Amino acid sequence: MNMAVIKRVCAAVLLALCFLPKVAGAQDSAPASRSRLSVLAVCAGPELSGREKHLVSELELALDGFDIITVDPGLSNFRELSETEQVKVIRASTRNAADTSPVIWLECDIWEKTVVRLMKAGMGSQEGVFTIRNLEGGSVEEVALAVREIVSDSFQISSPEETAQEAEPQTETEEEPIETEQPGLRVGILTAFEIGGGLVGHEGSSFLWGGGIAVDLRIPQGFFGRLAFVAKMGPRVEDRELLMIGYRIEPRVEVGYLWTVGFFEVGPLVTLAPMWNSVDFAITDGYHQYYDWWSLRFAGGFDSRFKLTDRLSIVLDLTLGFMPSKRFYRRLSKSTLLKTPTMDLAATLGLIVEI
Repeated sequence: MNMAVIKRVCAAVLLALCFLPKVAGAQDSAPASRSRLSVLAVCAGPELSGREKHLVSELELALDGFDIITVDPGLSNFRELSETEQVKVIRASTRNAADTSPVIWLECDIWEKTVVRLMKAGMGSQEGVFTIRNLEGGSVEEVALAVREIVSDSFQISSPEETAQEAEPQTETEEEPIETEQPGLRVGILTAFEIGGGLVGHEGSSFLWGGGIAVDLRIPQGFFGRLAFVAKMGPRVEDRELLMIGYRIEPRVEVGYLWTVGFFEVGPLVTLAPMWNSVDFAITDGYHQYYDWWSLRFAGGFDSRFKLTDRLSIVLDLTLGFMPSKRFYRRLSKSTLLKTPTMDLAATLGLIVEI
């Protein structure tokens, strides 16, 4: 009986020894813990703005093996703090995760290029020391690749053999954004209110007002074009013996160039518009004289825009226009009822939404 017990114990020990290599191998093959990258929501906190969401999506593509964490710094004036104060806020908002993982945030006021700030804790002898550096590029994709190059030096997420195998594909991936770093054609819809009036040579009222809608096309180099449809009312005069009502419809083509300074854009504008005009002279005793005709207006001026958000802007245009003059006479007495101006000034105020 004792011999049977001893045999059973020996068999159990041998069985346990057979499983030990498998357990060790399972532990060796366990996946390494993922590294963390914190993105501060500083542009439209506590939520990410459109540009910040774009940055996060590109970082997720560039940093395979990293957890991209969105962090609310909790302060609307975070970007106005000194670097020392920013480090304190970041450590508090990340619960000291910034001591071992990098943190980045977007410079929200810069539009012509993409700029982010990267904070990393010091390594080795510099432990406890934090450095903040600027990274900029022509596109969000290019900046995401720059972040990958910097953070991957300190946070290895692959074995040396895997890194060597992936080195060549990574080089090819870095070349791809060069072809697309220029933003593409941007399309916007403009709705606007417009007023204008004659300056030279007119007789009688020449004040017009109305509104319209336009498709605005932006080219990356700063140029833009616009196809617009505007309807106006005027001139309108009412006295004891005459009621004059006019209308104008303008399909318009506009081209220009914009310089960008922060949230503000301004530049020259040229306009060409064929115009359909009509006017009704309602004279006493039910007598009417009605006319309609086509004309052409050429104008130049400037276009200015103030960005409210990534996609919404206020637009203000001022243009000086030139057109052929036309005179209208009373049929019986041959006196002048109206003479249209040869020059006018028009102001357009509206909102443009990029789609």
